[in-house]
Amino acid sequence: MMKAEYLYNHIVHLVHAPIYVYNEQKELAAVYIDNGEQENLFDCDGEFLAFLVDQGKEEPLLYVEERSIIYGMIKREGNTYILGPCGLDRNEAENAKYLVRRHHLDPRRPYCVHTVSIDVFSEMMLMLYEMFTGKTMGASEMFLNSFCDEMFEMAMEEKLHMVFQEFQGTGAVHNPYSQEMREQEAIRTGDMEALKESFHVPFVGKLGVLSHDPLRNEKNLAIAVIAVACRSAIAGGLMPEVAFSMSDAFIQRSEELKEIGKVQALIRKAEMDYCRSVRTLSRTNSRNTLVKRCKNMVYQQLHSRITSKDLAEQLEVSPSYLSRLFVREEGMKLTDYIAHVKIEAAKKKLLYTRDSYEEIAYALGFSTQSHFGQVFKKYAGMTPGQYQKLYRN
Repeated sequence: MMKAEYLYNHIVHLVHAPIYVYNEQKELAAVYIDNGEQENLFDCDGEFLAFLVDQGKEEPLLYVEERSIIYGMIKREGNTYILGPCGLDRNEAENAKYLVRRHHLDPRRPYCVHTVSIDVFSEMMLMLYEMFTGKTMGASEMFLNSFCDEMFEMAMEEKLHMVFQEFQGTGAVHNPYSQEMREQEAIRTGDMEALKESFHVPFVGKLGVLSHDPLRNEKNLAIAVIAVACRSAIAGGLMPEVAFSMSDAFIQRSEELKEIGKVQALIRKAEMDYCRSVRTLSRTNSRNTLVKRCKNMVYQQLHSRITSKDLAEQLEVSPSYLSRLFVREEGMKLTDYIAHVKIEAAKKKLLYTRDSYEEIAYALGFSTQSHFGQVFKKYAGMTPGQYQKLYRN
């Protein structure tokens, strides 16, 4: 069984934030910290300490201050354990200045706030909870307990009422569900002609208002459409790892755009690319579940050294059986498929990054740059340098 002291120090080391332990009298009972020189925020602001201690329960709770500084609280045997503060964005200097000013810290002493993702921070709180109680809890439940209070629910109810009133007041209705289904069915089946036709079918109603800022509204619509199209493509056979990566790329690109027309164009391009990918798969893709799992694993492990033996072990079959099945279903050896996927990824790196050949080789799991060059020439018909020179412009 993991010792409590080890877990506390492990968490502190991972998030670079202290764990303070306060008793019911709000007196400091223990502290675990990797920077002993740093001032204790709660020594300087007893009112804030009292607020967090009073919030604490046996279930882990999160509290976010000034939109980007997070704390975690959990009670055990009358003591309140407080993890934090941590920053949720990269503006560490500004976060530190805010805390010094807000909680009356000594401005002459250095104060640091390290950045951590909310996922990592939440995982640390859930580990504490499991160690204290022997129970498990999901992050979603912790978020609901922490942030979905009565005021939150009332605000949501008010927003729902306002949206209903807005639509009823204008006599407008949303776009019909059948119109969305036409598009998604075309993507799921890889029917490019049906998808293009669905773009031009007139319908009564209008798309929802997801923001009152026109550009932000269009980007939010893009996120919604791309997310649904991604899942339709997966239902049509596209490997989840590929589909989700495409979704990430499309949504990230939409965030970079500054013109509504370009965002609208991106939405249509995303749907067409998903549809085209499914159509291509329907002509060549195996329907064997084991082969599909194997191919998805290749994409997931693209940046490591992949062997047929390793894949077979993960799939709990013999290497010889997996190799025979792959040849039968895909018409190529598994080793050739792995190399093909890696070389396609290498081509994109050669065209769209400034990575050296050595960096690309190691990033894709090749043992040496020389080995990468040999494999690239075998499958691309030219060296990496020749490919880059021919297509980069």
